[in-house]
Amino acid sequence: AEMRPASAQQYIKNLKTFLRWCRTTGFGIDPAALEVPNVDLGDGEPPDPFSEEEIARLEAAAPTAARRLFVRFAWRTGLRVSEIERANISDVGNDSHGSVLHVPQAAAKPSRRWRVVPLDTKSTRFSLEIRRYLLHDRGVPYSDPDDPVGTTDAAQALFLNEDGKRWRAEGIQSFVRRLGAAAGVEHTHVHRFRHTFGTWCARRGMNQSQIKEVGGWRTSSAADRYIKFAAADAVRFFQERAD
Repeated sequence: AEMRPASAQQYIKNLKTFLRWCRTTGFGIDPAALEVPNVDLGDGEPPDPFSEEEIARLEAAAPTAARRLFVRFAWRTGLRVSEIERANISDVGNDSHGSVLHVPQAAAKPSRRWRVVPLDTKSTRFSLEIRRYLLHDRGVPYSDPDDPVGTTDAAQALFLNEDGKRWRAEGIQSFVRRLGAAAGVEHTHVHRFRHTFGTWCARRGMNQSQIKEVGGWRTSSAADRYIKFAAADAVRFFQERAD
């Protein structure tokens, strides 16, 4: 349920290859396991972004202020779950662009180690929400003199789990799935927040190249898969612009 269809398809292929190898080495394998059909990718249609009403329901269903902030963070930054896991307090800062989040590039060239995600808009100071979270709602980080590495990592992490340690991808995915069930929102997974971010940027007037830069997509065509514009959005965008 947490995998992208393409990842699930590859997983099943690898599993069947492993089972066939097991059979050649003498293990008994249920032949029916090899007959299970693989995932149908269909036309590869990306998921719909969360609606404003669904986001509001997810925030309302979050059990704590820290988890409500996480929901807002996930859709307002569009980070991948691996990037959320790696996010540190020191990544939140200011530069010539204003209040921003610095996101380390996974396989960056030495000349470009970061991408910059703006936090504030003309009407919303999300950076202040993050500051309040850090001061009051983040929780007490794990600390153990016999585990200096874990203690340091917890002190740096932007998001903590229930044990005060860095919130890992598996825990984030599990939480989002349970949150969706509590909020009555179907097909809730972390990557759908990223689709919401791309579409939100487009609706605010950003062009494809700009969205690619803040979202960390390698190509404009990759970014385009995360933008879902309805006909009503296009009409509204046209009408709201002056001649």
